[in-house]
Amino acid sequence: MKFVELVLSPTQRYAYKTASDIEMNILGDFLASDVGYRPLPFRQWAYNNESHNASGNLTALEKNANSIVLTDIFAKDESPAALEMTHEQFIQILNDWQEKVCNIQPKAIIIQHENNQFVIQTIIVNENDQITPYPTIEPYPYLSWIKTGAMLCYTLFKILILGVLTIFFWLLLKAFNYIFPKA
Repeated sequence: MKFVELVLSPTQRYAYKTASDIEMNILGDFLASDVGYRPLPFRQWAYNNESHNASGNLTALEKNANSIVLTDIFAKDESPAALEMTHEQFIQILNDWQEKVCNIQPKAIIIQHENNQFVIQTIIVNENDQITPYPTIEPYPYLSWIKTGAMLCYTLFKILILGVLTIFFWLLLKAFNYIFPKA
């Protein structure tokens, strides 16, 4: 069974988590990045007989007489991996994406390809589970003397700036009194 798993990121966009092979990775990239929450333009493209090529942020699409081929636009190979599906499968996966993903926005989904069918399933996730497609970055625990030193330098800098400004305005006032003396 081939599959691709996508998770809902903190920015409310789906992101790639894992896949069984590169072809399913291409499908995940296409749906998560290129389609996103707007499958209608790709559905219209599939029905348009005049346009045979399309591309998104990560994938290129080519429409043949019997199939639609998805490829990675950043592939370094001369003959990159491709996912080929029928027009009906393409339309069905866009319809399922709208119905099961865009409308419901589950925290995680898995798309399976088995017996020549693409099936989108939601994954039940506990509310306590933290789903992040990227590793969490913890702040560095700075030593207290570094924090204190930085605060001291900042305070001294502010005092220095205030002193310089005070001297500047005092000199400006003296110059003003020199230029315009009181009668």
